[in-house]
Amino acid sequence: MSTPLLDRIADHDLAAGEHAAAPSPAEGNGHHQAEATADKGYPVDRSRAEIGLLLVGSFRLERECLAQAIQKRCPQFKIFDLDFDPLQLEQLGEWADVVVLSRNGLGRAHEDIRVALDALRASTPAPATMIISDLSNEQDALWALKSGAAGVFSMDEGVQLLIAAIQVLLAGGRYVPAKVLTHWCEQGGAVPQRP
Repeated sequence: MSTPLLDRIADHDLAAGEHAAAPSPAEGNGHHQAEATADKGYPVDRSRAEIGLLLVGSFRLERECLAQAIQKRCPQFKIFDLDFDPLQLEQLGEWADVVVLSRNGLGRAHEDIRVALDALRASTPAPATMIISDLSNEQDALWALKSGAAGVFSMDEGVQLLIAAIQVLLAGGRYVPAKVLTHWCEQGGAVPQRP
């Protein structure tokens, strides 16, 4: 499986001469797979200086690549990744500052996104949620924003912009790509506000 975002991560890593294999959690990279720690309970402790980032998606390789790329650039992020699982989302939502839901083609996954957003809203406090998608259909991105996501992000963008978008969410803002915002305004909608 390949997407422009993953290709850009790989191209950057190759250009920098870095090895593509992700280091293990034992090597201290700050990235953990949630299923590997389920028997120890949630949440995993983190310092106040660390930012809790939860990567959720259907494709494990995609989550691992994103986690490695983000961790390399932002070591203050403590990252977990897991498959779509509403119970785990609700449990880890209390731990996370930001949750990134990765869905290729929101149109095929409205129900998963709705269930995930509902589970995260049940967390106290509820984390900001970013949805990564191919954004080929602006209407799907608008649906995600109206359903409670604090931001949407295109798979066509690079990891540095994703980190900047996550930082916008951490500051209490919303991240909406220009083409989605333009579509929203053309339909007469107001600028989306954070729920």
